Amino acid sequence: MTFALNLARNLAWAAVAAALAALPAAPATAQETARETAQDTRAIAVRILPRPEVAGETFTLGEVAEFDGFDVPAIAELAKLALGRSPAPGRSLPLSELFLRSKLAGHPRAADVRIEAPKGAAVTRAGQTVKAAETEQRVMAFALKESKLLEEDMKQEVLASVPDIHLPLGALEWEVALLGKHLAPGGDRTYQVIARVDGKEAWRGMVRLRQKVYQTVVQAVRPIRRDQIIGPEDVAPVRRVAPPGREGGWLKAPRQAVGKLAKRPIGADEVLTESSLHSPMAVAEGGRVTLVFETDALRMAVPGVAMTAAQAGQFIPVRNLQSGRIVHGVVMAEGTVRVN
Repeated sequence: MTFALNLARNLAWAAVAAALAALPAAPATAQETARETAQDTRAIAVRILPRPEVAGETFTLGEVAEFDGFDVPAIAELAKLALGRSPAPGRSLPLSELFLRSKLAGHPRAADVRIEAPKGAAVTRAGQTVKAAETEQRVMAFALKESKLLEEDMKQEVLASVPDIHLPLGALEWEVALLGKHLAPGGDRTYQVIARVDGKEAWRGMVRLRQKVYQTVVQAVRPIRRDQIIGPEDVAPVRRVAPPGREGGWLKAPRQAVGKLAKRPIGADEVLTESSLHSPMAVAEGGRVTLVFETDALRMAVPGVAMTAAQAGQFIPVRNLQSGRIVHGVVMAEGTVRVN
């Protein structure tokens, strides 16, 4: 009988519990509802863009994210939040929830912000890229202009590769300058290159060039003896690379050599220089000359004897055969000496 009473009692309690469970839940209090509504009103969702692009040297939260929320003034304030320096032009900086939380630390609305940062999100600095080939061509054009040579007279090559240059957006200006002093083109040169954007220096670098300068020079086509008078058949013009850093003193046209004497033996294919030749003697030592004294109204000519051999243009002593006196004059042409 005791078992039956307990069973009946348990069944009764079970029925009561089931009835209570079937009843609708009691409505929330007005205070709880107001608190939940206030929390929803203060909440701000910050969604980071996958690949935002900025232009300035620094960037803000508003440039890399979208916002959701009811508190418009708070959203406007958060949009101005500085996130730091932008990456270099053309480069990227990762954007993570941890990074943004560190920037929000201490902000009065930090607890109300929910951050959504997609995987791999990164901010990129907008800019303009100058290819390495453009920089090299700019420097070579400057070097050619400064040399005052024709393009076919100077060959240039870059000794070291130049990287692509990533610059901010804006008006671009270039400055190229040769470093060091060089008396003549040719050889290895170093140029400094400066890029300015909107008048502000944005990049500085060095470009090294190797320059080969070609000249038309006079070359012997056959061996030439010492003191031999050079004729047109003895020389010919050829193209040669000039010695780096100096002119070489090479003759540049056959007419500069024809009629002159070789100071020393000259081998076939040897390039003739000014120092390897000299002009024939206009007068010989002890040779008869004509002394000429000339003004606008008067011209006098008397015989004389050269006291030394000389070329045209040299100043020599001459004995006046009429007076016996020694005078000095300039050799003007073969057998003529001007004494005034």
